Amino acid sequence: MGGGGIAVAVLVALVAFVAWPAHAGTGLAVDALVTTHQSGASTTIASPKFSTHHDGELLVAFLASDGPQTSTQKIAAVAGGGLTWTLASRANAQPGSAEIWTAVAPAALTDVTVTGTRVLGGY
Repeated sequence: MGGGGIAVAVLVALVAFVAWPAHAGTGLAVDALVTTHQSGASTTIASPKFSTHHDGELLVAFLASDGPQTSTQKIAAVAGGGLTWTLASRANAQPGSAEIWTAVAPAALTDVTVTGTRVLGGY
């Protein structure tokens, strides 16, 4: 059964969250929520595995990363679930970056991870 839901993921803090309309006229409901916090330097950060339960769910990845004082940090790409991820918003005027990426899963997903890749690794 279709129905546009939402899934969310956050990276340095990575949060993956999935929601979908419970039924017509009632708004969104949370399907899945995962988070991670990276304690060591790396070029990438990945969510824990998660699954969705409905077709057409919107996945939203919230990513936050430290960055250098002398250059601009950003997330170069987000991947996971075989989906096409699109940057929705980025704030990186100060050191580090906070970003929101989205993807739509045409079918339910099983045991997927979402990975963000930094332009400047080691943070």
